Amino acid sequence: MSEITQKMRKLGIRFDPPSLVLIYSNDKMKLHQRVMPVRNFNAGSNVNFFATQLKQRHEEFLHSVPLISIEKMLRILQEHIRGSPLESILKNINSEYEINPDEDLNKLTDDQLHRKKLIMEASFVANQLQPSDPDYEYDRQVDFEDNKIESGWDSESNAKETETDDFWG
Repeated sequence: MSEITQKMRKLGIRFDPPSLVLIYSNDKMKLHQRVMPVRNFNAGSNVNFFATQLKQRHEEFLHSVPLISIEKMLRILQEHIRGSPLESILKNINSEYEINPDEDLNKLTDDQLHRKKLIMEASFVANQLQPSDPDYEYDRQVDFEDNKIESGWDSESNAKETETDDFWG
């Protein structure tokens, strides 16, 4: 079995006809373009389902593309089908696919939480250092600042109360 040698360079969409466009390079570093039509896609379609179907149908080309990237492109296409202007689409979709460090992930629905986890995974993989990278350092040790956040359940006064507790004494 031959090893897959395509490497993704850019991913985009075409509005008419609705298509996912992949620019990739082969092992000889020659650029190629692959247009994958998105059939029967409408404003109410399940983006995750279509993204999964596209990735399975075009596995040879989309093997290294994160599923969340395909979903993001399909969401842009979906909003365009609904008739929204492109500038507002890009603004809304970018905020939808961003991780806000102040956001409470416990308050999200299961679908929203799954999407946020996929976004974090894609970000992690993109920023991950491999042993073959020039900046890679084995057994890196980092000292962090001692910023303790006060919380009521682990305070010192709470520890003193448990010492004088007659229940365990």
